[in-house]
Amino acid sequence: MSVAFGASRLVLALVLGVAAAAKLADREGTRQAAGGLGVPQAFAGPLAVVLPLVELALAAALVPAASARPAAAATAALLAGFVLVVGVALARGRRPGCNCFGRLHSAPIGPWTLARNVALATLAGLVAWRAAPLGRIEATATVGAVALVAQAWLWLELLRRYGRALQRVAELEGERDEPAGPETGGAAPPFVLPDLEGTLVPLESLLGPDGLVLLFTDPRCGACDLALEEAGELPAGLVAITTGPRDEATAKAEQHGLPVMLLDERLEVGPLYGVRGFPTAVRMDANGAIGETVIGHAAVASLLHGDASPRRVAGGVR
Repeated sequence: MSVAFGASRLVLALVLGVAAAAKLADREGTRQAAGGLGVPQAFAGPLAVVLPLVELALAAALVPAASARPAAAATAALLAGFVLVVGVALARGRRPGCNCFGRLHSAPIGPWTLARNVALATLAGLVAWRAAPLGRIEATATVGAVALVAQAWLWLELLRRYGRALQRVAELEGERDEPAGPETGGAAPPFVLPDLEGTLVPLESLLGPDGLVLLFTDPRCGACDLALEEAGELPAGLVAITTGPRDEATAKAEQHGLPVMLLDERLEVGPLYGVRGFPTAVRMDANGAIGETVIGHAAVASLLHGDASPRRVAGGVR
């Protein structure tokens, strides 16, 4: 019988410890759950801190034999309070979230919630009636369980902070303005880029009487190879701009028979033209005025063969 009561104390201590650690890791959820169960908002915030601290204290007090009985009695009273609050909420037809175990397990209250608390309160009452000291095995298990609970709480706290950091990074990324590029009819941004031989080539020297098409590509983009193949079939008026590196760009130029290919290894020119994906083609007239910008192999092929009407196509293949 003493072993059974010792194990019961261990179960109660584990349940209280895990519940307390989980609530502390999700104090906002605990506050909302308290408000949903009818606790005034003025008290819901402090309760979200006090309640898990009380549960931790009771869990610790259940381990030593000297404090087991009063701790078990207090636990029974606490659980009886839970039973009363949950019962009243259910009787009134309300089923707010319990948040009994924080993010580990949070679901609307129901008959199972009521039955679980009744069972635990009964177990705590039995321990208070006849508490027995823990043996060596139970004591070792309790210490290990406490360590596991502490470790779990640390991991939950780290994950919570990591989640906040990721959210903040996403917010900062969202605040960054996407490169819009020049509007149709606007002047093409000037640039100077090296060709495959290292010679610096300005935009002005590329403009011809029939205008110019800039084809922005990336060597890791499969759709770009298809676009370059289309470009290699054109007699003139197209210049490919790649992110490099030089050796891969040279191989691509030779493979597709491209007379001119420029290197934008630092990604300085692409953003000026609003490049958000590859391949992107930008057509301009002889004066350097933007005619149209398209993204994606199909749209680029249409533009190169004169089938595309002036437009800016969002999306693309990266």
